[in-house]
Amino acid sequence: MKEELLAKLEELKKQYPERTLRALLIEDDNLNFTITMRKWVGSTIIESHNFNGIMYQQIIQDKTLGGDKPAVKVGLIVAKYEFLLSSSRAYALLMEYGI
Repeated sequence: MKEELLAKLEELKKQYPERTLRALLIEDDNLNFTITMRKWVGSTIIESHNFNGIMYQQIIQDKTLGGDKPAVKVGLIVAKYEFLLSSSRAYALLMEYGI
C-alpha cells in the first residue's frame, strides 16, 4: 500500500504543483474512522475530528491477517495547509503517520 500511495502522491504533485501535499499511512486499529462519500462530496472524521484538505484516500480492511497485525490501513494524501487548519489533531496525525 505504501508504494501505491507514494506513486499517487507524485502524480498529484505534478497535477497540483501549487499545493504542498503530504501522504499519511495510518495502520492503527485503535483510531476511530467515519467516512461518508457520495460522488464528489466526502467527509472524513478521525477520532471525532472532521478533516479538510483530503485529496485522496485509500482504505483496506483485511480480516484475514489475525494476530497483532492491523486489520485496517488508511492511506491519505492531503493538502497540508487545509488539513492543518481543519483540526488541532491534524498536526499530531501528520507527525505520527506522515510518510
